[in-house]
Amino acid sequence: MGTIPGLAGSVVDWLTYGHAVQSAKDKSQFGKGDIRGVIAPESANNACACGAMVPTLLFGIPGSGTAAVFLGGLLLLGLQPGVSMLETNLDLTYTIIWSLALANILGAALCLGLARPVASLTRVPFVILAPLITILILFAAYQATRSLGDLVALGIIGAIGVLFKQANWSRPAF
Repeated sequence: MGTIPGLAGSVVDWLTYGHAVQSAKDKSQFGKGDIRGVIAPESANNACACGAMVPTLLFGIPGSGTAAVFLGGLLLLGLQPGVSMLETNLDLTYTIIWSLALANILGAALCLGLARPVASLTRVPFVILAPLITILILFAAYQATRSLGDLVALGIIGAIGVLFKQANWSRPAF
C-alpha cells in the first residue's frame, strides 16, 4: 500500500490497525494497551517509508509527505527522478536503496536498545506533559505560515475532535 502515491503515512497506519483489531480473537483490549495495536501500525509505517520511494524514484511522483520533501531535494540537486535517473544515475539509486535498508536495520537496533528508557517517559504525569505538548502543537501550527488563522483552524478542528470523541465517532475517519 505504501507504493500507492498519496496513500502512505497515516492511511496505512489506520488500515493496519483496523486489520489487527479485526483479525484478533480478543478485541476487548485494543485501545486499552494491547501491544498488537502498536506493533501493527508501526511495522506498516516502517515498510511504508521504503514503499513510498518506489513511485518517487521510478516516476517522480511522491508516495508520501516525506517522499515529497525527498523529491524536492533531488530536484534542487538537479536530479530528475524517473526512468532516466535509473539509467544515468543507477549508482545513486542503489545508494538510496541501501541507505534506506541500513537505516531500517539501525533504527530497529536503536529501538530495541532504547525501549526501556523511552518507555519510562510514560510514567511522567499527564499534568506535566499536557502543557508542554500543547505548546509544541500551537508552535507547530503557527510556524508554517505565521498566521493566526492557523491557530483558529487548530482550535476549531480540535473542538470538532472533542465532539467526535464525546459522540463516540471515529476521529481518524474525520
